[in-house]
Amino acid sequence: MNVPATIPHRLPMPKIEGVDDRTWQVLTQVIFPNAKTSQAIVMAVDYCRVRHLDIMKRPVHIVPMWNSTLGREVETIWPGISEIQTTAARTKAWAGMDPPQWGEDQTELFKGRKKVFLEKGSRFQWQEDTKEVTFPESCAVTVYRMIEGQRCAFTEPVCWLEAYSRSGGRDSELPTDMWLKRPRGQLHKVAKAASLRAAFPEETDYSAEEMAGKEIEAGGVVIDAELPPEEVWEGNEADKLANAVKAGNETMRKSQARPLYTELAAEVENSLSEEKLKIWMLDNRQRIGLLPPDWQQHLRLACKQKLLWFEEHANKAGKLNPQNDLSDPQATKVVYRAPNIVRIDNEDFGDPKTWKAIPELEESGILDVAPQAAALSPAIQKEIIAVNEDLWSIGNLKDLTEVQAQAEHRLKRCGNLAKLVAGVLIEDRKQQIIESER
Repeated sequence: MNVPATIPHRLPMPKIEGVDDRTWQVLTQVIFPNAKTSQAIVMAVDYCRVRHLDIMKRPVHIVPMWNSTLGREVETIWPGISEIQTTAARTKAWAGMDPPQWGEDQTELFKGRKKVFLEKGSRFQWQEDTKEVTFPESCAVTVYRMIEGQRCAFTEPVCWLEAYSRSGGRDSELPTDMWLKRPRGQLHKVAKAASLRAAFPEETDYSAEEMAGKEIEAGGVVIDAELPPEEVWEGNEADKLANAVKAGNETMRKSQARPLYTELAAEVENSLSEEKLKIWMLDNRQRIGLLPPDWQQHLRLACKQKLLWFEEHANKAGKLNPQNDLSDPQATKVVYRAPNIVRIDNEDFGDPKTWKAIPELEESGILDVAPQAAALSPAIQKEIIAVNEDLWSIGNLKDLTEVQAQAEHRLKRCGNLAKLVAGVLIEDRKQQIIESER
């Protein structure tokens, strides 16, 4: 008897009531071919069940977006324009819509970056590009709703330049492929969604067409799971890094290793004694060995520099130097502190010229201690400022422990760079308190 071959799943299949192997294949390969996590598809299925929608008709879309609060990219669920129209129709109050009213056509040149895939699969590199686009300046669609027997009109004009999706995020002007191919069609969808939302505010949400390429702080259905890197990996985290090193894939290797490097760098930065640092180095040899060669060298050099500092100032850090005159009361006030020597290279977080600190961050003095804070999003910069204010509101090491725990909780989902910046600020404040108590 011939047994049909089992087609491997593109994404792991979770247990979902009413979804069998074939249905999961359709969901992952046809309905949501660009989904990066199983969790996103599960949330889309749940959304459609609650709203009594047929998921096979693609009423919702999975949209990758940059979440400024979390400091990372997430997958979100947003209704398509068809779902918004279906929801409006179910109210029995939708009384039709007029044809679109277009603004004048204009042509502009857009510059920015886009993903160029290197081979079949998901490996890509960013490439600068320039496109000339002719598009309508605006679009307005009038939607009608019956209110107490009256046919009421709702119109929300939408400007193309404010609505279009960007291929490289907020720092790029280049439209996405869909907005390049259908500059009028995409704007028409957004205009319909805006007017339907005005007419039925209690029933509708922003559409996927509006949210693609945008940045959010909250909204939609945010998937808690971290998105995997664009490269497809196999095995556990250690194997992923080892395979990357063997493959010689420098870019993806660093992308995959950056969270580990950030964690190790913060641990070296916060080491308090020569003995503890030596023990840490022995315990973490394998973890350090997983890093790219240049990052390994950077981290080992940082350890060596700090060990030398501990050795040279063993009698000065926290106690008197034997060479000092014990009868001199000023001798107890000599202060020596290890400089913050562990830093993540600026290029790992983009060109410093593109960093933009909010005014409050510039005035706080944080940039003097941790300049990479300017690479954070405005929302996370505000969180860092709040952490810094908490640190300077206390004056003893006992309270510092409590504030540190609060900071870790506050920044739990703000990304590794935010945690590293906070670690530097905490260590800096700790040394200030130690110095003031001497």
